[in-house]
Amino acid sequence: MKTMKFFVYAVFVLSLGISFNSCKGEDGAPGPAGQDGVDGNANVKTFIFTNPTWDSFSRIELSVPDITSDVVDNDVILGYWYDDFDWTSTNAQYWGGILRDWASVGTFTIEALEIDGTVDSTPPQVYKAKVVIIESTSTTTTSGNGKNASPKQAIYDELKSAGVNVNDYYQVCDYYGINP
Repeated sequence: MKTMKFFVYAVFVLSLGISFNSCKGEDGAPGPAGQDGVDGNANVKTFIFTNPTWDSFSRIELSVPDITSDVVDNDVILGYWYDDFDWTSTNAQYWGGILRDWASVGTFTIEALEIDGTVDSTPPQVYKAKVVIIESTSTTTTSGNGKNASPKQAIYDELKSAGVNVNDYYQVCDYYGINP
């Protein structure tokens, strides 16, 4: 009787081993190899304007339909201008005065001012202007005291922590992969 139980037990264990081993199939052929796409930055838009002109108030108003109220409230909008020599921030001092910029729905405005803040009657020649919109993400960033930073401030904080000076056109281009 013990021999019979042992034999039944041995057959049972052997059949389990065979059934587990037979469930293992062969590996299939590898799938087709894919190609990586071109690297880019989907959340950055650049608008280029050639030969923009100053109005009688020493302002250049650039039409940018992508500037919506949501963009004004949440995204970072940077402006740059090109003179005879190089790209410069539209929110900086130049050799004869100060440029100031601001965005409103559909428009990016550059204003030329004297050092004392009055309108510059002879604004600098601008050969090109660029407007760069950096879209905010849904990431929430908090400051040291736990207060939520705005999406726009989160972008500025990211750029600052990466050592990017937003007034330096080439640093912004390098960081976002923009062709200068």
